[in-house]
Amino acid sequence: MGDLVRTVSEGVRGLIGGSIDALVAAFHTIVAQLQVWLPGPLFPIAVAGSVSLALWWFWKR
Repeated sequence: MGDLVRTVSEGVRGLIGGSIDALVAAFHTIVAQLQVWLPGPLFPIAVAGSVSLALWWFWKR
């Protein structure tokens, strides 16, 4: 019974790890594309503005 539990837990850990890796890769792809679309200082300005807007909206609720 212990081997079954160990095998299942290792499989689940692999699935979760793979999912997290895929999300990280997608996030990096999105950020890289945004940096191409918004060159120079526009990217950090857009990120700061988006974060500020999201925080303002969350705080207002």
